[in-house]
Amino acid sequence: MSMTEGERTVLFLQGPLSPLYQRLGKKLAACGYTILRVNLSVGDWLHWHGPECLSFRGRKEQWREYLLQLIEKHQITTLIMHGDGRWYHQQAVDLAHELGLEVIITELGLLRPGWLTLEWGGPAANSHFSADPERLLMAPEPDADVLPIEYRSSFTQMALWDASYNLLNYFLGFLYPHFTRHTPYHPLREYLAWLPRLLTEKRRTRVAVQIIESLQQTKVNYFVFPLQLSGDFQIRQHSPYESMGQAITEVLSSFAQYADSGTRLVLKQHPLDPGLDQLKQWAWQEAVRLKILDRVDYIDGGDLNQLLESALGIVTVNSTVGIEALQLLKPVKVLGTAIYDIPKLTYQGALHEFWREYHPPDKEYAEGLVRSLIQQNQVQGAIYGEVGLKMAVDNMVDKIENHM
Repeated sequence: MSMTEGERTVLFLQGPLSPLYQRLGKKLAACGYTILRVNLSVGDWLHWHGPECLSFRGRKEQWREYLLQLIEKHQITTLIMHGDGRWYHQQAVDLAHELGLEVIITELGLLRPGWLTLEWGGPAANSHFSADPERLLMAPEPDADVLPIEYRSSFTQMALWDASYNLLNYFLGFLYPHFTRHTPYHPLREYLAWLPRLLTEKRRTRVAVQIIESLQQTKVNYFVFPLQLSGDFQIRQHSPYESMGQAITEVLSSFAQYADSGTRLVLKQHPLDPGLDQLKQWAWQEAVRLKILDRVDYIDGGDLNQLLESALGIVTVNSTVGIEALQLLKPVKVLGTAIYDIPKLTYQGALHEFWREYHPPDKEYAEGLVRSLIQQNQVQGAIYGEVGLKMAVDNMVDKIENHM
């Protein structure tokens, strides 16, 4: 419920690499909230600095006590952070739960494009989203003005925010000497890996389009396995795998042994994967070992919706592609933890059974899932671009103010 005057004290931790959190904090302050922000790195400081900002330059073992003192001194009631998987955020969430504080997690949207996630408690296994399929049918229709909008944001703008953050942390890291980044690879290594990918993008896209069109023209039966980033916390914390390589091995092994010999499996590389994990090489190696090289396709580009339209179904660890597939009424098998892994929506049996016993989701429940997500934890907007940012901030503030 809405907090009364004097109780509104919000502490922001790390946000997305964009102006979103600074603007959200400014608007919440205008609504009467007291706003504080803790910067953990010089990149954080660049994206948000001012009188409401504090800096933590201590060691990791000092973080919990620092937070506790900060919460007690300023009577913090609410913590807001982007994702709950970063080490600093994990500690903050645990402490907040112990103290009975409100925790709000932002993420990229589960419905895309044009949506962001605003989740109380946390995503995936920590989500408060109801897993009761019958409650999906009770979700109200969204307001008439809630329409799918794709906000334009240039790759250049996104790259500048990312590069400014990571390069400053690299060259001026001595200002926050004990900061530990949450990404598995050094940002400079990722940037170097992107150079050849940018040069080969047109060729990779052309090959992907040819494969998709060939699959559709020959009317071959195929399943889709959308790959995720190994460094994503959805893999590292909300799945049984330590890497996507492990997931690839399990899925290919199951497909080789149990899928009908006339079906194919299409692996689609994540569009933001720079290739450092060499998942393509690993997939081909496993396909050769399992003697299914002639039944496996690996694409790095192309239109995902076009690929899904003709698919028998998809297997995913816990990608949001699962929701896109459900909206297309495609069978979905989830291997990790996902808030949409609900009876009457996704396949609840074992993976080895899915290849032959797949069945589409119930249309009413699939529509109810979308309505429930909009009602509970999705807001329209974007983290880049003036129009998208303004809508995101306005909608987030409205949801925070009216949260029950």
